[in-house]
Amino acid sequence: MQLDNKVIDINERCIIELVHLTLAFITLISILLLFGTLQFTFQIYWLKSNLQLTRENWWGILTCALIHETPSHLHKNIEGIIQYTIPILTFLILFNLCTNKHPKLTVPKLYLSTIIVSQITSGTATYIILYIIIQTEIKVTGSSGITYGLAGLTTAIFFSTLILLHESNKKLKSELKRSFKSLIFITFTLITTLTLSAIPLAELLHNTAEFMGATNKGANVFAHGFGYLSGLAIGIIHILHYI
Repeated sequence: MQLDNKVIDINERCIIELVHLTLAFITLISILLLFGTLQFTFQIYWLKSNLQLTRENWWGILTCALIHETPSHLHKNIEGIIQYTIPILTFLILFNLCTNKHPKLTVPKLYLSTIIVSQITSGTATYIILYIIIQTEIKVTGSSGITYGLAGLTTAIFFSTLILLHESNKKLKSELKRSFKSLIFITFTLITTLTLSAIPLAELLHNTAEFMGATNKGANVFAHGFGYLSGLAIGIIHILHYI
């Protein structure tokens, strides 16, 4: 009877975290779409001049994520956020499947902290490098720092999943014998995280070449790089600490 109650408790926790993570994801996408609509549909141009990151607009470290250069720029970042959120959802299920613990860490909190920290880190690094070190006048927009932060978290999830499987080996074996769905979740998480981890690394190499010379046409490789590293660091430190 105690075992059944524990399983029910774990399932309830998983459902609650899924709801919280989904709400966080929907809120993020909704905010980006709202500002995108104001900027491109209603053509409220002062949003860009006031929220973008420039030498004078230091607050753009936070607000530049809300605006984009073009609709396609916005769509690309939203697409990236969606594709990196999927393996985070599957990891949430896997984490609850392979552990009986009640960790202080919840995946929704990890998701939100990655979004916030990656934006602050990428924005701050961009400001320091572009306006203090290089001393250029490039104007920065877009939520790519967040996108790459989630990409870094995805990479951390890949390695954490391998460790989680090793640490939970006995429970996992019995679970796999009992439920084929568990094997599907685990396989899907490993494949998607490994595949998606390769994408931002390849793009970083390409963007670095484009950005050489500090031209306005290149992608913000500094935001991408520091966003990715911050997401990777947050994921590894927090997940492994509670596994």
